[in-house]
Amino acid sequence: IVSYLQYKEELWLLFDNNDKGWAAQGVNTEDLVILRALMEATRKIERELTKVSITAHTILFLRNDVFEHLVDSTSDRGKETRSKVDWDDPELLCEVVRRRIARALPEEQQDANFSTVWTSICVPIMDGEDSAQYLIDRSLMRPRSLLDLVGHCKGYALNLGHPRIEKDDIQKGCKAFSNDLLSELDLEIRDVFPSADHLLYAFIASPTMLTRDQLETALTDHGVAPDALSKVINVLLWFGFLGFLSLEGTAR
Repeated sequence: IVSYLQYKEELWLLFDNNDKGWAAQGVNTEDLVILRALMEATRKIERELTKVSITAHTILFLRNDVFEHLVDSTSDRGKETRSKVDWDDPELLCEVVRRRIARALPEEQQDANFSTVWTSICVPIMDGEDSAQYLIDRSLMRPRSLLDLVGHCKGYALNLGHPRIEKDDIQKGCKAFSNDLLSELDLEIRDVFPSADHLLYAFIASPTMLTRDQLETALTDHGVAPDALSKVINVLLWFGFLGFLSLEGTAR
């Protein structure tokens, strides 16, 4: 292999879907040990290949919450080089959707701007605002979630024989997506906090606005131990299930 790689300019090794074989009850000590061993192995590969003048790059893809869990249990925290992919720009999410749609268009139309591509498959306005932004606001700024949401809306439009996604399709798609997202987030939270099983269901029938006392009561009634309340609340804030109001009254 080494003799073959010498004919190449660079070697890139990408490790993804590392959580596929994990237990459903969350990240455990053995999982973190395996991740640390994999990270050390990638460094060793790079060092050994560098000795024979082969440029090698290794990248390990992890969910950010799992990475933070890993760092929290590691004594040498500053050793790993981290690049965070943070989707905080709606225009980038629009570009993800545009490229997905454009792939199904004739070649001469694949360079069309987002507005042209989007309005060809969806109504431009939903409840008085741009329909694309309406969906982005309900996707937790996750590309995968946004694509899933658009897919739900498209599914209803196709089943009902609509030539493009209509307002009713968006409403039904958001409802179906919401149910899926609830289950998905519940499982993601359990990955990093195994004792918080079905935690989100503790807020059924809760008001939209909660005081700190109301929040803690809902959690303790669900079985969260008092000494774990702060950690659980931080997890819910991290995942975007809970938000807060600024002093100016802006929801975040």
